[in-house]
Amino acid sequence: LDLRTATAFTEYTINGVRYSRKYYVSKDCDAIILEMEAEKGRIQNFDASLSRAMDCKAEITSEGLLKISGTLDSGAETPGMGYAAYAKIITEGKNAVTEYTGTSAKVRDAERAWIIISAATSYFEGDDFDRKAREILAKATENFDPERTYAASVQAHKALYDRASVHFESDAASASLPAGER
Repeated sequence: LDLRTATAFTEYTINGVRYSRKYYVSKDCDAIILEMEAEKGRIQNFDASLSRAMDCKAEITSEGLLKISGTLDSGAETPGMGYAAYAKIITEGKNAVTEYTGTSAKVRDAERAWIIISAATSYFEGDDFDRKAREILAKATENFDPERTYAASVQAHKALYDRASVHFESDAASASLPAGER
């Protein structure tokens, strides 16, 4: 986790191929973005779906979007909060293919891929939450430019993050000690 950019990263190697993932929330788009990449010239294959343990309907929309929706249990006689979340997969690579089956997407032969996720609830949007979640996703994926989107996300975060800082002084002797012994 890089607190300066509000980005989580991971890298791993399978069968000699290095894969990387980057996760961030775009304040401008109000969406969660997951970027996946394989070493240059290599491919990646994965399955993706949205799910929730309870009170959830999962589906693939006619536009090829992953969707979950439902109404949470309020614990009373009245219905709880309604929610909807959508995800769109964007791939890069001349042979990249995305197939939708049941409630999941299968991505094959992608060099890079992005999963963009939007969500809305009836708490803020009233009965219009499903439309709002679709609008958020449409805005986030229209003319999607991953480098521009990420740079804007980092810039928006830094406008808040860089307002304050904390610095702890240490001398050379204590700097080499484990944290528990300082």
